[in-house]
Amino acid sequence: MKLIPWHIHDDVEAYTTTKELGDISLNNPNILQVLQNRQELASLLNTDLEHMVAPRQTHSTNLKQVYLKDGGTNMLKQTDTLYEVDATYTKDKDLYLLSFHADCTPILVYCKDQGIVCAIHSGWLGTVRQIVDHTIRYLIEKENCNPKDMYCLIGPCLSKNHLEVQDDVIDQVKQMNFDTTPFYKQTDETHYLLDNKGLNKQQLLNLGVLEENIQFAVDYFAKEAPRLKVMKPQGTYLIWLDFSDYGLTDDELFTLLHDQAKVILNRGSDYGKEGELHARLNIATPKPLVEEICKRIVHCLPQ
Repeated sequence: MKLIPWHIHDDVEAYTTTKELGDISLNNPNILQVLQNRQELASLLNTDLEHMVAPRQTHSTNLKQVYLKDGGTNMLKQTDTLYEVDATYTKDKDLYLLSFHADCTPILVYCKDQGIVCAIHSGWLGTVRQIVDHTIRYLIEKENCNPKDMYCLIGPCLSKNHLEVQDDVIDQVKQMNFDTTPFYKQTDETHYLLDNKGLNKQQLLNLGVLEENIQFAVDYFAKEAPRLKVMKPQGTYLIWLDFSDYGLTDDELFTLLHDQAKVILNRGSDYGKEGELHARLNIATPKPLVEEICKRIVHCLPQ
């Protein structure tokens, strides 16, 4: 698999590239191979390099709007355009925003009300500088985005169990504009484990991006259907539901959901055998609709 899709909203197409595709960063000295990989990426996306833009990331807090006319920027060679830019956004369709990450945190934002897509790169340095806070505030204040209409997804990155830092980093974490103590854990006299994803998620929540629907679904199923296991998401609006305790086959489960509950959920088995008896619920929708869907699911389940 060369591309892993991000399911943020039906209006937005987004992916993570894998090692199978190969390196697409021009920091790699094998430029010819990188360009071949970029051409293959464009082909997989049914587009071309003239419909892509690539910022030159430096762990800054700089945000830049890009347009369809900017397509091709830094795609064949690095230029000074978009230098020291770690977040880009666009209102134009058919334009892919590239963002480069190793163990850093990628954040994708879709402002549905304004038709804006934004890609943010946040390593630990960008996080303590609060690039997410700066970017979301700008979108709210300058582009009139409503945080309650924002869809945000935090992508794959180094987890809180493996991001080891020292005192100098934690000193900067403590200077952020909210209580950061839940997001780091001391492991010895000078070393800590840092939850970079959690710090970025908290910045989103602090600015009014909704998590209310997630908590409603988790609490409702815990009370009304305790045999239904719910996996609370980290940085996404997709909740995985585990129905394996109900003694149903996969086909029986999805027949119940479709025919009796009248809801359509993503089938876990579509992602592999281990996904059987699992379903994915997208709660990026108005809360009354989330409430109705949850009630329908509970009412169709065996007692």
